[in-house]
Parts: sequence; structure tokens; C-alpha cells
Amino acid sequence: MAQQVAPLASVQTKAEMVDRLNKAQDEAHALSNAIEDVEVAPELNNARAELALAMRTVTLDLGRVRGLVENGDLASGKGLLANLKSPQAVEDAIAAVQSAG
Repeated sequence: MAQQVAPLASVQTKAEMVDRLNKAQDEAHALSNAIEDVEVAPELNNARAELALAMRTVTLDLGRVRGLVENGDLASGKGLLANLKSPQAVEDAIAAVQSAG
């Protein structure tokens, strides 16, 4: 996840950043929906819910970054992007699912 988000910081223009953030946010949203729709054994329900929540958080964080960029603050958007904790939370949730299942 961090490898998907980190390259966004190298984008140089507002228009390209907004476009790439929209795509990334759409993908994160689709993934969170797909995760929630997966049938799992009862003992994996909490791990699945944690992973879906982590993906939703990525979606929200990308929206916050996009808001800054759309309002003309590309530098702050990049700064926020560089400091997001949600991609690591997704990786941690994936590890939890793997160890639980």
C-alpha cells in the first residue's frame, strides 16, 4: 500500500495530482467494498473488518489530500501524503489477516 501511495508525491502539477488522487481513491474505495463483501469464517470477521476499515481510512485520507491540492496547496498536499499513517495500517491489517487465517 505504501508503495502505491508514495509515488503520488512526485507528481508536479495540480491537475495530474488531482487526477491520480481520484483514481487512487476510487481504487481504495472499491477495495474496501470488496473486502467487506468477502465471505470469511467467523473467526476472521474481526480481521476482515479491520482491513476494510483501514482501506476506508486510506480513502478518506486521499480525499483530504485531494482537498488541499484542489484548493491550490500542492505543497501541503504532498506533505500530508508523505505523513499518512493509513497505508501502514492497511499493511498491518493484511498481516493480521494472514496470521489469523
